[in-house]
Amino acid sequence: MPPKKRKVQLAAARNSKALKAKNATNDAWLRIINSDDDNELSDYHDSDDDWHDDELENNLNQISQTVFDVMIENAKKPSAFTNKRPLVYIGSSERTKRRKNSANKTAAVGISKLDTFFPTFQSHQSTIKELTDKLKQLEKDQEQEGFELALEDVKKLIDDKSLVLQVKN
Repeated sequence: MPPKKRKVQLAAARNSKALKAKNATNDAWLRIINSDDDNELSDYHDSDDDWHDDELENNLNQISQTVFDVMIENAKKPSAFTNKRPLVYIGSSERTKRRKNSANKTAAVGISKLDTFFPTFQSHQSTIKELTDKLKQLEKDQEQEGFELALEDVKKLIDDKSLVLQVKN
């Protein structure tokens, strides 16, 4: 059966089932309302006298009136309807935080910590010191090379006989 026909058929079956349930409840209510059973409890039944106490009823009426008055007074206060709890659970309870933290720790077992990926201040200082030492050595090497070049030039000039003749003249 194609999917569209199946969906239509299922929707019709759901609707008929809901209609049957609604009719059944309506029939049950009609039977209850229309029944003329004398054994039902009512305010005027003879066996109700055993359970009825006027003093208790008066006490309940007094209590309920005072409770109702307190509720009305509290409702008039602006702070009566302020609630610090959110309307929806947002997962910020202490137990949830502990459980998630524990799960994260167990998941991260065997993985290096985040700070190992970035150099620390001490490692920067040591690399800076190494770089400065290398630069000083390079400067010394350049000075030495410059001195050796100058010595070679002087040796060439000394070996050159034409300069010696020009100086004597």
